[in-house]
Amino acid sequence: MSVINITDEDIKYAEHILLKAGQKFDDERIEFLKDLNTLDLQAVPGSGKTTILLAKLLIIERYMPFKSGSGVLVISHTNAAIDEIKSRIGAFCPKLFSYPNFVGTIQSFVNEFLAKPYISQKFKTHVSKVDTDLFQNHLLWLFKQIQWSSEFDKPTTLFWGRHIRKAEKESERTGEKKNNICNREIYNEVKKLYFDYSDNQIKLITDKKCLLKDPDNKKYQGLKKIIENTLMCGFLSFEYAYILANHFIKQNSNIQKLLQQRFKYIFVDEMQDMDEHQYQILEILFFAKGLSKSIYQRIGDKNQSIFNGDIKLDDIWIDRNNVKNITGSYRLSPQIANLANQFSLTKGEIKGLNNHSNIKPHLFVYTHENMLKVTPHYLSLIKKLQGNNQFPHDSPLAMTAVAWVSKKKDDESKITLSSYCPNYSSERVKVKSEYNCLAQYLLCFDKKNRRLNPIAVNIKNGIMKSLRLANIKDEYSMFFKETTFKKLLQEKSISNEKQVQFEINIYIWSISIIRGSHEKVLAEVQVYILSIFNELFPDTPPENNFIYDSYVPNNSTLIASDLEDSELLINTVHGVKGQTHLTTLYMESFYDGEYESTLLKEVFSGVSSSDLIGSVDNEICELKTEIIELKKSGKRGAVTRQKQIKKLGTKIENIKRYSKMLYVGFSRPTHLLAFAVEESRFNKLDIDEDIWDISHIKNVQNK
Repeated sequence: MSVINITDEDIKYAEHILLKAGQKFDDERIEFLKDLNTLDLQAVPGSGKTTILLAKLLIIERYMPFKSGSGVLVISHTNAAIDEIKSRIGAFCPKLFSYPNFVGTIQSFVNEFLAKPYISQKFKTHVSKVDTDLFQNHLLWLFKQIQWSSEFDKPTTLFWGRHIRKAEKESERTGEKKNNICNREIYNEVKKLYFDYSDNQIKLITDKKCLLKDPDNKKYQGLKKIIENTLMCGFLSFEYAYILANHFIKQNSNIQKLLQQRFKYIFVDEMQDMDEHQYQILEILFFAKGLSKSIYQRIGDKNQSIFNGDIKLDDIWIDRNNVKNITGSYRLSPQIANLANQFSLTKGEIKGLNNHSNIKPHLFVYTHENMLKVTPHYLSLIKKLQGNNQFPHDSPLAMTAVAWVSKKKDDESKITLSSYCPNYSSERVKVKSEYNCLAQYLLCFDKKNRRLNPIAVNIKNGIMKSLRLANIKDEYSMFFKETTFKKLLQEKSISNEKQVQFEINIYIWSISIIRGSHEKVLAEVQVYILSIFNELFPDTPPENNFIYDSYVPNNSTLIASDLEDSELLINTVHGVKGQTHLTTLYMESFYDGEYESTLLKEVFSGVSSSDLIGSVDNEICELKTEIIELKKSGKRGAVTRQKQIKKLGTKIENIKRYSKMLYVGFSRPTHLLAFAVEESRFNKLDIDEDIWDISHIKNVQNK
């Protein structure tokens, strides 16, 4: 039972901070706010589930510190989500963001409370950086030092036989030397190595299959040595952190008890984005088959689980006995909400509460010959609607065009995002912590979300990488990170002026980059790095290629339109999940043998995805009944029906996968939703023109 009783006065306090004047939380949201027992909250797109979570955290802050000395654990999937929590309520919740509470990503939680303690306990060292690229590069560097070592029975020979045949075929096809290809494949595989302390086997992170398990094998000894040396140097990959975390939990029965004592309340946002290994760690620690002393609340939307690959979310996210629902969407208009409902798998009705738009969803019909006119046609429609004052004139929301698949490498004839936008590149929309040159650190950041923090982090990471490339380490033989670098500056200066100047430089450079002065900042950062080497590390030369190499960003993910002060953003559905758009164009693409409009033909024609799954389930039940009758009568045909059942089972999983993708894509915009379908596939649909506004692009004259 909870020890906090949330009052109406508490709710008014949260409303005052989070909502506009005169707005109040409705009954659905108040019911969730007042419930401090273990539960699931299923909230539709645009329902403000983050806001309602923030309201609960604001209220709980008022009751801190707890008499028991325990705290609150808040977990989300991305750093951006954590930044939003901190920026919106940080000023009101000083206790929430300090011990014994923890607010962070699932990765940071696993790193901080499980993986790092395990390594510290085992190797008497600390992890300086959890980063897959750094871990893999250091592992490969160590491997190259022993790859032909007789002491370890020439470890390369283990991998050579695994890849030489593929290299020979690739060599015949491309003309590249087979040895070069084979070495490249070997190095890629070496980067995936890890040592499993639960069974003392050397495995590959990609499939968890065992490569070596005999401790007397010299290759085993060599590979184990370089893996452990990489860990002892303070490097750990994101994926390896979870493996070590699971082992730590199994090895130490007290971990579960200690963490439940530490955290009285656990809130997990965007639960549907958790991978199975993340889900299971949280379940073991904080649900414990219903025996946990912690209150564990999971918040999300099963219909938006598009990041789990082939994992069947229904098999791992099992609803609690206590499930709350928020069905009202402030983002979606009734027209868009009704269409998105067609693709819902849970039959949870979205109530479109956005009455600022009454634009019907548009369906664009194109041919292969005029496919490149899809986005111009979309822009022309937007311009027309703006002229009719059907859009807000000062909205900060993006106008976007999205597709499921960005590019199909093995068959260029299949339609993907690149078919509509040939110059599309995913490079600019990827967020990385590691880049190849200093200029890239200054140019690769989210241009639509110009905050100082990510730019500043990039600049600092670039400076730290310049030291790392020169193999410069701190007093503990660890590569520098921001905290240890600033400590060094403090030690090497009078009155702390070097550290202060460092912070001032970062701030000024961040502002200048926002204002577009990239070249000026690059020159200044280059000079600063050289001064660091000259003053603090005079005997070590910097890596000049990293500092001075040029980088030209690929801007093809942005299409300039003829609309005043506007841009059309091009991205994948995965890339825009969680975002709110002014307009969204969803362009069908080819995935796993089908297009959205073919696999879900019945849904586009009016049958809901959940009902479509129900009809396929009925077919399976009928076949199972037939199999029973055939076996009773001794007749043949059972094997054929078993194959049909397997095929129908695959169809159900595909319906779920495709439906979720469309559900996510269709639930982004506040005003205009459009879907682009090729003419031959459109002709097989039975489209309700009361729902869709249909236009054939081949009949439209584009300027």
